[in-house]
Amino acid sequence: MENNLILGAIWDGFANLPTGTLVFLGIVITLSVVLKSSPRKRRRSSKNKANIKNELVKQRVDRGIADPKNQLEYVAKVGFTTQKLLNKEEYPVLLMLENVAKSIAPELRVMAQTSLGEIITTKKDGASKQDRYFAFRSINSKRLDFAVFDKTGNLVLAVEYQGSGHYRAKSFIRDAVKREVIRKAGVAYLEVPVEYDKKETSNQIRQMLLKALNLPLP
Repeated sequence: MENNLILGAIWDGFANLPTGTLVFLGIVITLSVVLKSSPRKRRRSSKNKANIKNELVKQRVDRGIADPKNQLEYVAKVGFTTQKLLNKEEYPVLLMLENVAKSIAPELRVMAQTSLGEIITTKKDGASKQDRYFAFRSINSKRLDFAVFDKTGNLVLAVEYQGSGHYRAKSFIRDAVKREVIRKAGVAYLEVPVEYDKKETSNQIRQMLLKALNLPLP
């Protein structure tokens, strides 16, 4: 009963309003109902759209690349040519290492751009399987600028040439990872700066190799 009286009072109030006001109120009420009932879509910024687009492109590019059949199809579409393994700054360092190694022991071998994951691995003791997995993944794709191996094929000296690219932020961190891994593996490690004295650096390499091979120092 009380509710009916209230509704009646409200209706009488509306009835006394001008026609134009009633039309306006009807439009407002209709719009509010429509807006409430329709689902809201979050606006994506242009940056988010670009990120999503890049991710979709990456997924399309990466899709199937691990399949050898797709790899054969991809390489069939383009031409290939050779390129130099070392640049003009790195190559003299290789020659210097070869000359020093040859003068110490003919069986020593110097290699360039060697995959770290091919010559160093994790120990099976002292860490979980998961930790070993991620640790190896952290080094597997990294390369040593130069590596000296003994007659049994074991790494005895790792050499990094500190060219201009090594001083970038990411390169510096990558070098720090390699440095730590080499240290923990008990292998001698040498960094050759951009500006180096050939005679002095050659003597340093000689001393490190003799020590690594347990040969008498001069």
